Amino acid sequence: MSDIYYIKNLKCAYCEENNDFEEESMKYGNVGLPYAFEFGGEFVCDECKEKNKIIMDFVAVKRKTSGAAQEVDSEKDFDGWNRRKKQLHKSTFNDYIHARDVWWCALGVNIGVEADGKHENFERPILVIRKFNQDSVLVVPLTSRPKQNPYHVPFKHEGEEFSAVISQMRLISTNRLLRWIYKMDTSIFKMIQTSICEVVFQMPITNRPPLARGSRWPHGRK
Repeated sequence: MSDIYYIKNLKCAYCEENNDFEEESMKYGNVGLPYAFEFGGEFVCDECKEKNKIIMDFVAVKRKTSGAAQEVDSEKDFDGWNRRKKQLHKSTFNDYIHARDVWWCALGVNIGVEADGKHENFERPILVIRKFNQDSVLVVPLTSRPKQNPYHVPFKHEGEEFSAVISQMRLISTNRLLRWIYKMDTSIFKMIQTSICEVVFQMPITNRPPLARGSRWPHGRK
């Protein structure tokens, strides 16, 4: 038994441009770019063109050997998430929820390129796109690692850069919602709505169905 190493992220030490390999690698069953000790050829940053000044984010995964075949264990905690999921299933959501709300959400441990939660609650911030009823909402995961592609809609909140990952939009039970964070600015929300309509559904935003109606400002939230 030995460890196999994967590079999850390369960051330029000059301009801090990120090269995130994790999401793309998951399509092939890996958790990052496989690392070999002969790795270390010339690295040139796409953004600032500086050479060989990088910060690597590694993850080590146990490797099993069975005959001539080798299989890499997944680092995902499916068993831990299953226990937490049973608790959430039995819980009851009694708070108010509306479009534009940003919450910590127990997205859990999922398959392939599906967005996972992190830490002990398997959580990730999400944006509520539409409320269907008290039990179900349509959400988009948020990330602090924006990418330059049509499925990441970049925005800033309190000076920090984020993006809404519209390709990961999904329906969830409100039992997954853990803690309210803030109400997103209307102009940013409309920008994300427009991207969803145009990129995901390939339709103009004027044709979208109306949002759920109801009480707008519970607990003084605006």
